[in-house]
Amino acid sequence: MALNPLENADHAKRFLLLQTLRCIGAICLLYFVAKASDLGTSNLLLSLATCSGIISAGVLLARGVKLKGSLALHGAIVAILYLGIFLTSYLLPSTKPANDFFTYRIGSHLDLILFSYCLAHISTWLFWTKQLTDTVEMFVASSLIIWLLAGHRQYQLDAPKRIGELSWYFGIAPEWLFLILGAIATTIITTYAISSHRRALFNCLNPVAKRGKLQPLASILITLLLLSCLALLANNIKQSYAQEMDRSSEGVGRDQNKEGDSNLGFHSAVGKTKQPAALVRFESDYRDNPTAPMLYFREGSLSEFNGHELVLASPDYDRDVPRIKPGEPYTTIGKNNYDDEKNRTEIVQSIFLLAEHQAPFGIDYPTSIRALGNPDPKKFLLAYQVTSLAPHVNPETLIDSASGDSSWSKLIWDHYLRAPGSKSLKRFELPATDSATPVLDEFGEDLRYAMLSKLLTEGLENDVEKTLAITRYLSQESIYTRQPNHTVPANGDAVAPYIFAQEKRGYCVHFAHAAVYLLRLASIPARIGTGYLTDLSYAKDGHILLQLGDRHAWPEVYIQGYGWAVFDIQPARAENEPTLVPDEKLLEDLMSKIDPIKANFPPGKSEASNQSLDDEIGQSLLNTKFLLITVLLLASLFVIAKGYLRFAWKFTSDPRKKVELAHRSLSLLAADLGKFRDCGETRLEFAKRLSEEEQFSLERLARAHERVKYQALETQIEITNTDALVKESLNSYERKRDRFKRALSFFSPLSFLRISKW
Repeated sequence: MALNPLENADHAKRFLLLQTLRCIGAICLLYFVAKASDLGTSNLLLSLATCSGIISAGVLLARGVKLKGSLALHGAIVAILYLGIFLTSYLLPSTKPANDFFTYRIGSHLDLILFSYCLAHISTWLFWTKQLTDTVEMFVASSLIIWLLAGHRQYQLDAPKRIGELSWYFGIAPEWLFLILGAIATTIITTYAISSHRRALFNCLNPVAKRGKLQPLASILITLLLLSCLALLANNIKQSYAQEMDRSSEGVGRDQNKEGDSNLGFHSAVGKTKQPAALVRFESDYRDNPTAPMLYFREGSLSEFNGHELVLASPDYDRDVPRIKPGEPYTTIGKNNYDDEKNRTEIVQSIFLLAEHQAPFGIDYPTSIRALGNPDPKKFLLAYQVTSLAPHVNPETLIDSASGDSSWSKLIWDHYLRAPGSKSLKRFELPATDSATPVLDEFGEDLRYAMLSKLLTEGLENDVEKTLAITRYLSQESIYTRQPNHTVPANGDAVAPYIFAQEKRGYCVHFAHAAVYLLRLASIPARIGTGYLTDLSYAKDGHILLQLGDRHAWPEVYIQGYGWAVFDIQPARAENEPTLVPDEKLLEDLMSKIDPIKANFPPGKSEASNQSLDDEIGQSLLNTKFLLITVLLLASLFVIAKGYLRFAWKFTSDPRKKVELAHRSLSLLAADLGKFRDCGETRLEFAKRLSEEEQFSLERLARAHERVKYQALETQIEITNTDALVKESLNSYERKRDRFKRALSFFSPLSFLRISKW
């Protein structure tokens, strides 16, 4: 005989609750999939089909229909539908072009609708008849969510396009939005797991997991623990993400380091993230860009060799690079050595930061930087305007120009020519070769750089020709990869495993270092420039959107009368390198926010002047906010758990359960006041002692509880009158204590220590 759990009132309520949760969860998952991948069919129709499948399975099970009968019924309906479509294709007039693909379109939509219905129907049928179905469903749902969001790996949190769109729509950072979605998914799946774990299966009246006395409280505490761990994990991920993004996508950080430090990372580059970094608007035309369609925005430079790598030099060097915070005013002092009229032109750019930066950036050589009013503080962190002397002559054409500057002192020349092995005179005696075996000088530095530089520039006299020979060699031989997998000892040479390997695997940080070393050893002053490299092909109406994935490091050579010129490496091969296309919709949205720009801030009232203080206050507020949210979450869950213990008896229609919960509620109320049931003391003995010591009358309710617990339910005079028994006990309690003390006892944690006694 088939058993129907719906004949039991509690099981029927749980059945309706779980069916509702299944419909809601299925709709959410369906819309999530539809947003991530265009299904082509109306989401409303798919949602209706999914809910219909869930409901129909429940109805048929409730009516006692077998699985075979359900399959036969649905098979007949599907056959009729497709037969109708087949006949319609012959009845429609074939003379109308609109009818040619009518049945095909209807059939393709119908396939997806029926698939959604059948999947929902079969999964629901199995859910109510097979014990492990809920576990399989949760595994599939979790896997699907992870798969759809898989693009976030390697810190590409905005790689799923919808994440980026939602991030900018709600004004939430991509990493926080990602964590919020994860928290929501975790909460839904956890709630579903707890609810479905106690469902009653058809043909078996016992629930999957029989409810124990501590099960509700355990569920609450587990949920509390899970959410607390998730909150802590989210905060740790946020901090780790911020640290990694400071290094940014190309291993090029966004921070202005102290003298002697480097903002480059050699071991791995973060994924090609599309997270917006800044919006640039060109206030003047730059048609003669020698690197078109590519454009370099210099943020900093690294020119001092510390024995292991190139780092930030003292202010005595690289004076063309402003050492200020974004938005701070800046003006060049004195005359520069650039041939302005012949090789350079003045270009003005307005820059609106979308991500934290510790240094301003602009095209090539900045002559002035001034703060701008922030047109939309919700979107932009701050705004500033840069006036630059930008090159309009390709440095490769300056064959007759010498490198360096005749006005430099010997100290400056030595600074820009320092490289591994440059101190040793042995390098002039070694052969020109590309050796795979390390050759160390008396200072422990690798002389292979000098040997390779000699090999590449032998027979060339012009410095520009030597520069082109070195950069072309590195471009032809290099393989671009974000995971070079180099083995480098602590404080070892991180460039050698790239440049002296059979396969020269690396990314821009390796290319730039190797090029500068080889150039310096050929007596050509060089340094590394850091900042952004963007493709102007994606510009729109004089605006370009810079992304963190555009971070770049490149070699620069100083040419007499021209200044620092970019001679970048362009690897001939690349491993799994995606094209970084800016989001045109986001670009248009940001463009609409910056017209017109606010006037300059008055002196002393620049928005950037208080930036460091704002950062400290913002970080403090962020930490306080996180702590406050955690405390409120814990307090809310405490109140929910306490409320369940105190008032659960009011929400059950089972007379036996009502008496048990009411007696537990008042007993735990006594526990909150410090009155505990002793070891070996019966419930009735405790009630009598409580009445004598505290005039808290719990005896009649305790007797009713004893009868429910140990006797057959023959009479229900006292049991069905539970409300009156509770009122009697509370009245006796309040004769000695006011209601304020009773309300205050609600927040006592003592009752949780005695929950197992009741």
